[in-house]
Amino acid sequence: MNELGPFAYACEVCGTVYSDRDLAGACEVFPAEPETIPPRTLVRAKHGGPGTGLGYVTKSFLLGLEDPRGQAHIRLFRANFLWGRADFRADELESLGPATEAEWRAAVEEGRQ
Repeated sequence: MNELGPFAYACEVCGTVYSDRDLAGACEVFPAEPETIPPRTLVRAKHGGPGTGLGYVTKSFLLGLEDPRGQAHIRLFRANFLWGRADFRADELESLGPATEAEWRAAVEEGRQ
């Protein structure tokens, strides 16, 4: 764990900062999910309705120990859509391959689903 100051300790796996050394140490024990969908990937939400459209992954990140969205070091993928952005687990997305942001916007304008 990285000691950032007298009351700040960061998990070396996910980077989450804790005020307690023991919490940071407990966080580091969880295995990290791999990054299976790299940034700059065109995706489709598997359970999204027809209005969801195509998305574009901009980054991924690991959850910290006390994150209410799930167990520590579960990886979430942040994807942009025309309606906004959202975070997904890997199994909630269908990867459609690498793309530039311009290619994603063109695919959306063409109405590809």
